[in-house]
Amino acid sequence: MRLRLDVRYDGAPFRGFWPNAGVETVGGVLINALSDMFKADIDITCSGRTDAGVHGRGQVVTFDVAEDAEGLVGRVAGLRAQDPKSRLSMVNRINASLPPTVRVMDVAVVPDTFDARFSALSRTYRYFVWNEPVADPLWRDRSWHIDSELRIETMRLASDAIIGLHDFTSFCRRPEPVPGAPHPPTMMRRVNRCSWHRATEDVPMFFEIEAKAFCHQMVRAIVGTMVDIGRGWRKAGQMKAILEARDRSVAGRVAPAHGLVFWSVTYPENL
Repeated sequence: MRLRLDVRYDGAPFRGFWPNAGVETVGGVLINALSDMFKADIDITCSGRTDAGVHGRGQVVTFDVAEDAEGLVGRVAGLRAQDPKSRLSMVNRINASLPPTVRVMDVAVVPDTFDARFSALSRTYRYFVWNEPVADPLWRDRSWHIDSELRIETMRLASDAIIGLHDFTSFCRRPEPVPGAPHPPTMMRRVNRCSWHRATEDVPMFFEIEAKAFCHQMVRAIVGTMVDIGRGWRKAGQMKAILEARDRSVAGRVAPAHGLVFWSVTYPENL
């Protein structure tokens, strides 16, 4: 049977999501917990491979496990019926083997056609910026502190230029060439929507962006460039030219990882 996990995590202690030998990753601790629980080798698929230090609120993981696996004894019928008590019992058992920085929020049986990565219609990220003269210690590990005033309306104007289908080479870390591949990896991505949102009493200002897929460091490089615009170091009208240059050196710095949250994933309603 195929199971779906909804996962949240504090990315600060981890070297990203995807398992990587020799370093601790979110996916690595998940695989260890699941393999120990089911007494089987578990392979997972995730909806998005977040970088080191990036947090996850809406991560989705799928994996296959035999119905007679040790960790499913007496639970299969309840899980297939989507019984809340069975789901919570499974969630609690998995979480008991995870560090407090990673939590499974829900578990569900899904069709074999559902895949956390390939079934996704879009992914949404939020980047939080604390824009006040004094840093808030409650948001120290969740936002980028900028003490000089940012002009949010100017950053919103710059956001318009990146909506649509573009080559995002200027905002992406160039991937290593794949041996034997006929063409280099494409940096073409379609951004469905993006905008800056004003701070409220409890939440800093944040940038939200939705696309089906992102390239490496794309969101953080866009945010770094827009912060330059908000500070007045660049003009909003330059964003289009930066995109068209297809040159990483013309864009701004990569924003710190700790302000970025993998916020949510959208799937077809019939899945």
